[in-house]
Amino acid sequence: METRLKYGLILLILIILTLYWYITPDTTPVENITTTIPVTTTTTIPEEPEIEKLVECNYDFRDSNGDILVMDDGSIYVVNYNSIQKFQIIESKCSYQWGIIFQRDNQQIVSDGRYLWVSSRSTNVLGKFNLQGLQLSFRIYNIKQPMGLELRDNYLYVTEFEGSLKKYDKTGGKPILSIPQEGYVFDVAVDSEGNMYVITNEKFSLRGGDMISRFNPKGELLEKTYLSTGASKSIKIDKDDNLFVMDSDIKDDYGYISNMVKKYSPDKELMGSWKVDGFITSFTIFEDMLFIASVDDSKSKLTYFDLKT
Repeated sequence: METRLKYGLILLILIILTLYWYITPDTTPVENITTTIPVTTTTTIPEEPEIEKLVECNYDFRDSNGDILVMDDGSIYVVNYNSIQKFQIIESKCSYQWGIIFQRDNQQIVSDGRYLWVSSRSTNVLGKFNLQGLQLSFRIYNIKQPMGLELRDNYLYVTEFEGSLKKYDKTGGKPILSIPQEGYVFDVAVDSEGNMYVITNEKFSLRGGDMISRFNPKGELLEKTYLSTGASKSIKIDKDDNLFVMDSDIKDDYGYISNMVKKYSPDKELMGSWKVDGFITSFTIFEDMLFIASVDDSKSKLTYFDLKT
């Protein structure tokens, strides 16, 4: 009996020690292990020297009228059919800031760094906003079907879709200058000398046959020229008076589809071209960067190119 009790007591002690060993946490210091995963960088050499970078912008898209504006602080304003939206580029992505509903059939947007102006063709409205999206005024300009906008030296240049090119003081009022145009009138740009470049289509066509007319500051016609296949619709001028226009090398049953931007010297010499997939809705020049907004497979995207390369 005593022997059994003795062995039973020993077995109980062993069980207690075993349980204690399992439930007691291990306090032995653990060495931090850092694993370095090798990263392989693949460099693709483009056929052309331009550097293309894609910014992911998931903004609402209704039709091909959307315009873009890039500001000094890196913010991007996007104009669509019935809205104005603001984004900020963060790590190659568009961070949504705010959006407002404004009229319909919106066309273009310009800014003087303090205010925004947006043209709305169908409603004959040219709206003025602060940079936070608060509408300050509209209908302060006597404009019918406003399309293209340009702001230079405190003057606002506006094209009327089926009318003329008008020049205003940016505060509003009556036009300082009005130049009748033939056919459809799309966009306007102004160089450093005050010469005005206007894209028109005298055949009243939306898909081919566009031309660029150049007027001096007095409104006198200097020249008319065809710079593209007829898919221009938009024109910009950089700080060196080089011209950037939309163009195309593809065509469907209805006409040419804008899928590239071409750069010309003031003497009309072709200096370069930049092409994207899909069709271009708008583009803009900011410092030494070319920003192109386009739609491909029903997805809106924003691509920018370094013009210094």
